[in-house]
Amino acid sequence: MGIKVSIILISYNVSKYIRECMESIVNQSLKEIEIICVDAFSTDGTREIIQEYMQKDSRIRMLDDTKRSCGYSYNLGIQNAKGEYIGFLETDDFVRLDMFERLYGLAKKYKLDYVKANHIPFINIDENYRYYEEERIFFQKEELYNTVIEPFHYPEIIGPDHCMWNGIYSAKFLNDNSILLNETKGPSYQDHGFQWQTICSAKNAMYIDEGLYYYRKDNESASMKKPSGLVKDFYEYMFIKRYLLERKDITREHWWAYFGKMIWSVHTWCSNLLVVGKELPAEANSILNEYIT
Repeated sequence: MGIKVSIILISYNVSKYIRECMESIVNQSLKEIEIICVDAFSTDGTREIIQEYMQKDSRIRMLDDTKRSCGYSYNLGIQNAKGEYIGFLETDDFVRLDMFERLYGLAKKYKLDYVKANHIPFINIDENYRYYEEERIFFQKEELYNTVIEPFHYPEIIGPDHCMWNGIYSAKFLNDNSILLNETKGPSYQDHGFQWQTICSAKNAMYIDEGLYYYRKDNESASMKKPSGLVKDFYEYMFIKRYLLERKDITREHWWAYFGKMIWSVHTWCSNLLVVGKELPAEANSILNEYIT
């Protein structure tokens, strides 16, 4: 049987979470998958845990991220993927056991460039209790759920559809449109640029009103909790700006969506840093001025 979905996991020192992540993948109801683990030379036992799983499951292989770049890691996975469709999973998260079977079935039925679902953020209250709350992509545009659309004609999608890992993407679609992530250093929000490229290029896409992906919000080492993230996020928006300027079909509505997303991003960063009691980085003022201009 051919590989239906290639699932790319990138990791660096996530031994605390990697087993739960891997268990949710190796036990997927869709069996015709490959699991591509791209590790940036973890030093906390993460690599050894992945290697344990590799010994038990021939569908798993490991690649090395030599650049310490999330964008590079994902691109390396995409370029080595053999599946019809490609999915992504952050290694401190996990997914519903039928996620990839559910998405692949719809992708094949409707010949989709991509199909995506809601996700479910969660936090651990204590050792015995987790709090979950599903985050829906659409509230005011619920008619966009469960129907085939060309997302370019719905710039309002760009705001609420802010994740790359809650869906699967046709490998042919990504290749035909030369869609790759920006390879800036570290976990630098390169998924934002990937989102813009997929939304602006897809001819047939679908969003389903189901929560399939579980997103951890209490990882203290997450990029959203680090002051330097605001700077990295800015450079990703400059990457998106260059992409939009290269296209001849971008409308005023797309640019309004772009500016709205930037404002939301700055607000989110400032709020997160205040909550965790951290100061903005020294270059924040110049970054904010650049955002505005």
